[in-house]
Amino acid sequence: MQSQLEDEQERLLTWLGNKLQLPHTDKTGLCNRAWKILDAWGLPSMPLYHPLGNKSSAQLSEMAVSMALLDLSYAPDVVRHMQESFPKQGMVQIRKDIIARKFTPWPSMSSGPSGNPASVDDDFSSLGGGSSV
Repeated sequence: MQSQLEDEQERLLTWLGNKLQLPHTDKTGLCNRAWKILDAWGLPSMPLYHPLGNKSSAQLSEMAVSMALLDLSYAPDVVRHMQESFPKQGMVQIRKDIIARKFTPWPSMSSGPSGNPASVDDDFSSLGGGSSV
């Protein structure tokens, strides 16, 4: 499933890159955020949220990329245009909920892989590390 998710994400991100003339760094940021969303959902292995279990790789990738776009302050119209360019069955309400930011679960951007807030200034002292002088 991971390679299918990667392929679908690459297809969407390539389309966005061409349509919006995205710099490589923006495309990379979108890809990273989409993977953080998928990871928070327990994918590509067993989904943590039952309703996601019946979604295809194409649907899951679109959901994650759509949420990543909104998280990174892209306009809802960009998300809508991408969604309309790749029609999929069973996504009408999910797409509406994502655009309205009502879809759940919507992973927080401030959470690290463990679900705890992470900061650039974190000295990781809670993990035994600390400031070095």
